[in-house]
Amino acid sequence: MAYAGIIMHIVGELMNDIKYPKIINAILLCLLLIGIQIIGGCIIGLVLNFLGSTTQSLLYEIGIMIIQVLSFAVVICIGWKKSNTKFNNIFKFKKIPSDFLIYTIVFSFGLTILSSEIANIENYIMPMPEKLNDLFNKIFTNQNILLSFILVGIIPAFTEEMTFRGLFLTGFTKNYSIRKSIIVGAILFGLIHLNPWQFITVFIFGLFSGWIFCETGSILLCIYIHLFNNTVSLFSARFSNLITIKGFNSDYKIPVQFQPWWFDAIGIMLSLIGFILLKKAINKRIRTWPAMCQ
Repeated sequence: MAYAGIIMHIVGELMNDIKYPKIINAILLCLLLIGIQIIGGCIIGLVLNFLGSTTQSLLYEIGIMIIQVLSFAVVICIGWKKSNTKFNNIFKFKKIPSDFLIYTIVFSFGLTILSSEIANIENYIMPMPEKLNDLFNKIFTNQNILLSFILVGIIPAFTEEMTFRGLFLTGFTKNYSIRKSIIVGAILFGLIHLNPWQFITVFIFGLFSGWIFCETGSILLCIYIHLFNNTVSLFSARFSNLITIKGFNSDYKIPVQFQPWWFDAIGIMLSLIGFILLKKAINKRIRTWPAMCQ
């Protein structure tokens, strides 16, 4: 009941805002998102207990996916209705040139390598709790591969990008500078994961996705890079026996293994090359294809 009261209060506050969405609106929406997921998780727990099932069951996995989609759907719908803006003016699914996609692939490979090493450093400085590590292992290695792909790859790629890049970033740029909008959006994106061991890599990802969205005026590349990064992480963890590179997408076990220096160097080079090529390609089209945030 307490959580329900909090959610109703948040919804009330959202409906009282005039210019939408500002940072405070986004924060309230994030709290609403977390609240729905907490209540949903409790409901799933009660249902499983009533049916005599466990968190290892298919019913639990399907329930988690439903709650994840539902929580973001509520936030997206509230934000869209409150903005008084056409759907396509917020969630821009504008087609992008094929070379944009190619350069983003190059950058994504580099970012995946660097994200893995950053995670190693974070875990070395502040080891991840065993229970949280077990949860990640369950999601990435123990679940049905198709369900894991949907839960880790497809659902976050669409729901999180539509929320943080589409809804939030579009609104922020109406109220603040582009730089501030991208940075604040990336911070919220990192915090919403509620995991200190993911914050840095998620924040960096948020910065790049925010820049892409503002430069191209399309959410498609943001969704792609999100799906690509999560899918690579999933499959590299699931088929770790086929990957012989030490420390790449490790399962956070102690002692921490760091990646070879040459592998990190490849990650840096791919990231830089992909970013530079993408920036040049965008600049060439800037006059014929005005960016969303300009």
